[in-house]
Amino acid sequence: MSASYPPGQTARDLLYLFPHVEDDIMSSILNHTLPGGDLYKLDSRRILEAQWDLIDASLDDSSSPQALRAAPHAVDVYPSLDSLLVPLNAYFSVLTLHGLARGQPTMLPYYFFRYSSHLVKIATQYEWSAVLRYHLAFYARRCKEMRVGEYDGWGKVEVDLMEQFLVPHQKNVKVVSSWCTSIAMSVVLIQYILLHSLAKMAGQNECTPAIVRHGEIRLQMCVVMLVP
Repeated sequence: MSASYPPGQTARDLLYLFPHVEDDIMSSILNHTLPGGDLYKLDSRRILEAQWDLIDASLDDSSSPQALRAAPHAVDVYPSLDSLLVPLNAYFSVLTLHGLARGQPTMLPYYFFRYSSHLVKIATQYEWSAVLRYHLAFYARRCKEMRVGEYDGWGKVEVDLMEQFLVPHQKNVKVVSSWCTSIAMSVVLIQYILLHSLAKMAGQNECTPAIVRHGEIRLQMCVVMLVP
């Protein structure tokens, strides 16, 4: 059993709860100095990869050239949302146990859950490499804050980081545009067919050319406006 209650008061308690985490990694988590690229070391599925040599985002300046250079290496280590969320949630678990045992407010888990949900949402909207860059920069800011005892930043949305890393890399914009164009074209074609059919059914042969011509004009306008 854990040496003390509530669990998480000491590094020994936490090492008991997370036996796959090395002592030095646990210390760096509690000191808020663990590089963002090293989170994979908290994933029990990837223990054999612990010797990987990574270039990580700077913990001192999230917008530094070093932070930007980290992304290509990080994408190899974190190729998907799952590969990031699993160790990130372990990281949050350590911080939650340790923080609550030492008097942090009970809102602490809320901030962490909020950020995890935020990651899931943006991963569906933006290219993964951009999301990972955003995460590394966001993580770097939070570590600086946690070193002075501030944890609520995990519950924030950093608009400037989103504009810098995410907005230029929105996912599937062309696909959505093409889908909307196809839908609009289909609607106009259906209208054209209905106009033609109604004219015939009404027996308005003398009006048919005008009605059909009107539909053809609308179809041509649609093609000009919607097809790039």
